[in-house]
Parts: sequence; structure tokens; C-alpha cells
Amino acid sequence: MRKVNLGCAYTKIDGFINVDFNPQCKPDIVHNLMKGLPFDSNSVDEVRADDFIEHMPDFVSMMNEIGRVLKPGGLLKARFPHYATEGAYSVAHPRITTIEDFHCFEPHYTRNFEYSIRGERLNKCFQIIESGTSEAKEPCPFWCGVTHPFEKCHVVARNMT
Repeated sequence: MRKVNLGCAYTKIDGFINVDFNPQCKPDIVHNLMKGLPFDSNSVDEVRADDFIEHMPDFVSMMNEIGRVLKPGGLLKARFPHYATEGAYSVAHPRITTIEDFHCFEPHYTRNFEYSIRGERLNKCFQIIESGTSEAKEPCPFWCGVTHPFEKCHVVARNMT
């Protein structure tokens, strides 16, 4: 089973291919994820995106890339700051991410946009099988090392292609 942890930073997951643009994090693969994912189509069983997706300026293109690399039936497990918490508002987050954003990639969902900021068509290939919020208490690994309580959202989606 091939599992990928996107934007791992210093939080590597055993059993996953850990990918980040920063070589100082010592990921398994150093890659600028804004230029696509370094995997073949239909080659990955699970993608983890913990505190990663909100850093992507083009959410649609990243979701399309995740859909491209996931095998049919493969899972995306994403976690990100709740929009109503301080953690969502950072200079490192070019956009606020919501659970609703992920629903846009379900075939039956009809929201008024179908294209990314680069003009890429939205690939409606996911089925949301779980979503919700929870409080998290985690150390801030990048800048202060202090533990902060904040609310997180999570989504689990299955690739339906």
C-alpha cells in the first residue's frame, strides 16, 4: 500500500512517503508541491494533508492533483484550521479553507464555480465519507514551541474515479 504525507514539515509519519519543499525537514522527497505532485496517476492508496492544504494558493489545482494520483477508491485525509479560529488567519495561508470547499469536488454538488484561479476545470471525483471539527492541542513546531488549543476541521474523501 502506497501512502503519501503531503507538506510533512517536521511531522513525518511512519509508513508514509513524506513530502515537503523544505530540505531542512528531511522529508523522503523534497518537492515544490505548488508544481504538482511527484507521483504517477493512479499510484497512491492514501494521501494525508495535515495542516497543508490551507497553504496552497490554488486549492482546485491541488485537489485535482490529489485526485489524479489517488487510485480509484483511494483516500484523502485532510486536516486544517477551522475558519473561525486564529490558526486559520496566517500570512502563510493564502486562503481560508472550509469543509464546504471539499464538497465542491463531489459529483452531485452544484456550487457556482467550476474552474481554478489558473482556469483549470474542477475534477468532481471525490465522495466525502467523513467530516467534522475537534479541538486540538499541539505544539507549534515552526516558530514558538508552545502548545496552543485550537479547533481543527477534518475531511476524509474517497476517490470515485
